[in-house]
Amino acid sequence: MAYLKAETSHELHYILPFHEAKKGGFEKLFTALDGSLGELNVASYGVADTSLEEVFLKISETTSPQLDSDSEGDNKPAPQTNHH
Repeated sequence: MAYLKAETSHELHYILPFHEAKKGGFEKLFTALDGSLGELNVASYGVADTSLEEVFLKISETTSPQLDSDSEGDNKPAPQTNHH
């Protein structure tokens, strides 16, 4: 499902689901949008791909809590027990 990422006074930025591109969903969306620009009061629209920086930042967001929790504590190895 698409969701609104950002909004300014002149623009709306939506994130579109990648799996829809494989199914032809983007073509249907843009065809319908082209046919309704006036009705929707849309002067223009554009499409941008995710930058490598955005991918890196997103990955960093999702791994940061894990890295923080790994660094907590005394960093001593767990005691080992030998069973014979």
